[in-house]
Amino acid sequence: FIGLANILAGEEVCREITQNECKPKYIFPEALRILTDSKLNTKIRNKLRETKDRELGTTNGAKKAAKEIQNFLKNLNVSG
Repeated sequence: FIGLANILAGEEVCREITQNECKPKYIFPEALRILTDSKLNTKIRNKLRETKDRELGTTNGAKKAAKEIQNFLKNLNVSG
């Protein structure tokens, strides 16, 4: 997976449209499907909420995310 939602979920939550598919003829039908198919829309929203709760918890998500980013940056092996 290359999309953040899919990476964090460990499964395809949303279809990944890449490289040559990044054109209106591919993006529009997928966006329309997500917006008009209420079952699909609900499934995506539920999976994203579930992933967020699992990865960041149900409280202080922004603080936890910032702390994770801070720790990641500290652990980078940067040589000048």
